[in-house]
Amino acid sequence: MGEGRLRIGALLLAAAALVGACSSDGGRAERSPDASTTTATPGSTGTSGTSAEPTPPGGPLRLGLAGAVTLDPASASPASASAMALADLVHDGLTALDGEGVPQPALADFVPSEDLRVWRFTLREGVTFADGSPIEADDVVFSLERIRAQGGASLAAIQIEDVASVTPLDPRTVEVTLADPSALLPEVLSSPLYGVVDREAPPSSLDAPLNPSGAHRVASSPERLVLERRTGTGPPAVEVGLFADEGAALDAFLAGELDWSPVPVDRLGAVEGDRLAFAPFHATVLLGVNPSVEPLARPALRQAIALAVDRAAITAAVFGPSGRPAEGLVPAGIPGAAASCVAPCGPDLDRARQLVAEAFADGAPVPPVRLLVDQTSTHDAIARILVPQLAEIGLEVTAEPAEEGAYAARLGSGQEQLFLHSTLGVARSPASHLLPWASDSPDNTTRYTNPLVDLALAGATVEPDRAVRLARWREVEAAVLGDAPVVPLSQLHTAMALAERARGIVLHADGSIDLSAVELGG
Repeated sequence: MGEGRLRIGALLLAAAALVGACSSDGGRAERSPDASTTTATPGSTGTSGTSAEPTPPGGPLRLGLAGAVTLDPASASPASASAMALADLVHDGLTALDGEGVPQPALADFVPSEDLRVWRFTLREGVTFADGSPIEADDVVFSLERIRAQGGASLAAIQIEDVASVTPLDPRTVEVTLADPSALLPEVLSSPLYGVVDREAPPSSLDAPLNPSGAHRVASSPERLVLERRTGTGPPAVEVGLFADEGAALDAFLAGELDWSPVPVDRLGAVEGDRLAFAPFHATVLLGVNPSVEPLARPALRQAIALAVDRAAITAAVFGPSGRPAEGLVPAGIPGAAASCVAPCGPDLDRARQLVAEAFADGAPVPPVRLLVDQTSTHDAIARILVPQLAEIGLEVTAEPAEEGAYAARLGSGQEQLFLHSTLGVARSPASHLLPWASDSPDNTTRYTNPLVDLALAGATVEPDRAVRLARWREVEAAVLGDAPVVPLSQLHTAMALAERARGIVLHADGSIDLSAVELGG
């Protein structure tokens, strides 16, 4: 695995930054068999006692989006469900994932070379921008090259750093050449971040003219976007209200002005019954256990720590209904995520104490260990529960807040013993959460190395058979967690309020949204 590759690695974020946009549990949400999507369907008996007026029959679907959103897919933040939803509604990419998470043609059919280094995308017959002009190969090249030009300043660019060239072969055909072979490119390009834009009128601001490539044309802006469906199935029109924050969007929902709204964590109680639904979000909070420093270089001690941690207790106390205990490295909502906890799973204090004794069978005393935290209330709350849990197995842990602005540098030094951090996937793929565990990955925060894991990751990356690839990802996840360089703690969820008339909205773990099955009732 070379230095340049399709990383689609997880983005490191402070946990507190994620919690403000995510929430969890309660209500009803129907999960697809592989847990890759959640269809929010409020029940007929659900009521919201604070709603000011009933929603009108028929009419457009009314969505409320919160925070910083953009019509430029390359600038959308994967940490914002609202930003990703808008990008997904307005622009189409070359590929899309189906309900099972399998890459399918969106704007283009695709085929790789035998060695998986060259991918050829052929634009499908009849694909056009909203003004009816044909989408051409030069538009695809422009869209990808403008992302690549942003370099390390763009998360979207980082994910395709292994793209060596993007070349138009004719008006409908584009060839993407990779520096290293990879079967993952169609998964990567399915993200809303890679929507194709008009090279003659690239997106600039919410009130600028826009010629989108997606299923909707933008009819008005900026305080309210009206999206008129031009292809596919779903509501003929979608009104998108833009709000400064989730609280303002929820207020509009409770006033009967919206059919769908995100719900801030501290206001879950404002939405009653089945009008409150939840979907897994691809953000997790992890405990890093650095195997390159003593005493954590001892495998038995790392496994003891994993068995001492009570994920459910931490999640309930710190995140409440905004999180679920993490089952593994691949979050729920991502195809291939584990249905149950990937071992070692605690709490099993008796076995953990045995492992501590094995780790120090030479009679040496168990030394104290530092836990690096940032200066947020979330990290502080986790540490207050985690430190006593580890004390139960005889491990003295001291929480050490990083100096203001120094947390990322401390984390990147590779010298910390225990530390808390959060990850956010980009592509809706297990690779986004497992490739960072390669020995040479710049996203490998624990400096974990395992040659067998490296070989397995390399094999999964070039495995053309998706079923086989998913099985290999599971093997990688089990191997990494078995070595215990990390303990998954909590996964965050997105909470949303839904009116009775809005049925069949499908939310994906990356924040993208599918309205094709929505049937508006009275």
